[in-house]
Amino acid sequence: MLQSKSIDLFIDLISEYIPEYSTSSSEQVTNDIINLLDLNSIVDDKSQSIIEQLQALNINKQDIIDIYLSELSLIYLEQPEQLDGIMELLLDDKKSDFKAYIEEAELLKIAFIRSERKARKAMLQELELQIEEEELQVVFNRIERKEKKKELQAVEDSIEVNRASEFFQQNDSQQVEGKTSTPIFNFITTNAFRIAAVLICLAIPSGLLYMYFQGGGSSVVKPNEEQGGKTSNTGNKNNQSTTDYFAVNFVDINMPAALKSSKIMAAKPTLESQGFGGSAEEEISVSVISFSKQIDYLREREKLLKKQIKVLKVKKFKHKSSTIDSLSQAVNKIEKLTQELKIQDFTYRFKNKNLSIYFIKNKDLQKMKVFNYNNQGTDQFYLYFEGKYYLILESASKLMALEDEDLISELDEIQ
Repeated sequence: MLQSKSIDLFIDLISEYIPEYSTSSSEQVTNDIINLLDLNSIVDDKSQSIIEQLQALNINKQDIIDIYLSELSLIYLEQPEQLDGIMELLLDDKKSDFKAYIEEAELLKIAFIRSERKARKAMLQELELQIEEEELQVVFNRIERKEKKKELQAVEDSIEVNRASEFFQQNDSQQVEGKTSTPIFNFITTNAFRIAAVLICLAIPSGLLYMYFQGGGSSVVKPNEEQGGKTSNTGNKNNQSTTDYFAVNFVDINMPAALKSSKIMAAKPTLESQGFGGSAEEEISVSVISFSKQIDYLREREKLLKKQIKVLKVKKFKHKSSTIDSLSQAVNKIEKLTQELKIQDFTYRFKNKNLSIYFIKNKDLQKMKVFNYNNQGTDQFYLYFEGKYYLILESASKLMALEDEDLISELDEIQ
């Protein structure tokens, strides 16, 4: 008889107790297996040598049989198509317990697979909790940054107010010089000029102001440039322009609305879901929100502001440094806002059967599907799109692709 896995296994087992048994022939080993397991004889020699040797060593015959059949059943489960003579005898013999050992091995294999699945689920839940903690930290950092921005904005506003106050005080002192110096007259005149200046600014169309501050209008003529019909050229010396610029003309942001599409989907149940008495289908409201238009808009605004900063750096005008600083801060704000939108890519919110998914790029809602996998009476929803499954939980916010091959195959069967 040729060497087989059954014979090799028996030789390895007996050699642990009787080392010289490793040199036994295949025919002798086959006879010993048949005699030990009390199978129908297929040879003429019924030597009881192996049984006698085991008894001489005080080795329990039943323990050897239990170990041998247990390991042989595992070999059979791995490659059931490769049967040898010993396996065929064991399967055909009605007195043999080999089939019971095979069933026990199958149960152990199933139990091992289930424990492995539970370990993977525990690992995924731990990863989700870690992601949630990181997102909370990001939120706290955003709140802290917003508070610091408010403080910086308050400081900038106070500086602008002080500059404006100094400007109006200088103009007021020039206007009232030589007329009267009474405190009441100074108070009335000062406030009158301030009110008049505000009314004049409000009366000028914003379009004309923008053209003027962009350099499209003529230069400001000083009062001492034309006196007695004579024109002074000192204002144009070195071709310096008195044109002024204001950052408020460039930093306005009119953010477009995010693209949104919604649909009511019927969550297809698995066979387990129906077996636990759950409803045949659950209706899930799915909304897909895309930030593509907002990202494109912010990039265009950032490009425009950087171009304007480059232009203003070569010009000469009042408050040049503060204006460029304001534009640079606006660029930084746009970059941070863009980054905050990118962080929301592949995130979701799921509550009360309402699912909202956020993407940077547009996704086709019509190609998405929702499945309800009921595991031991608990509804578990999965989202399918672009060839992958994603677990949907109310406690999580980041889409994580499913990696459990057994569960993926079960969900594929539903489709």
